[in-house]
Amino acid sequence: ARPDPAARADVRTVITAVIDEARQMAEERQVTLAIDTVDVGCVRCTLGILSSLISNLVRNGVKYVGEGPGKTVCVRALRQGSFMRIEVEDNGPGLPAAMEAAVFEPYVRGPDNHQPGIGLGLATVKRVVEAHGGRVDVRSVARLGCRFGLELPCAAGGPEEGADVEKALPPPS
Repeated sequence: ARPDPAARADVRTVITAVIDEARQMAEERQVTLAIDTVDVGCVRCTLGILSSLISNLVRNGVKYVGEGPGKTVCVRALRQGSFMRIEVEDNGPGLPAAMEAAVFEPYVRGPDNHQPGIGLGLATVKRVVEAHGGRVDVRSVARLGCRFGLELPCAAGGPEEGADVEKALPPPS
């Protein structure tokens, strides 16, 4: 399907809803979910699309952050010119060497992966983001974690355009 050029989704609303939705899964795995900075703004896609994209990244972070104490998945959104950059970062084991380039390809899964799935989530995120005029990336450091990022065009108009950036949205209680 083609993106709706008139669609707009409020980033703060979606991030808060996704974190609330993923909280039970995180608690079951003893993972702390956190919201870092969320800049004010809307992106050019529907609420459902943005929710699906962020939810995929957050759930992957919770699923793959590993075991042990102190595991955290953090979400932030930063306006960068005409794009909104959304990052989901974890402090897990990171990706195996040389997986960064392949992780967004269909059916690619890490070795010794015992989590359910067939390797289509990140490939779908990439295709949807690119169809909406954006891009995706990942940075991984062994034993320090991963940071998955997606950038989507900001929606024009509305009170957020030209507004001061609102910082440090506290995590939901």
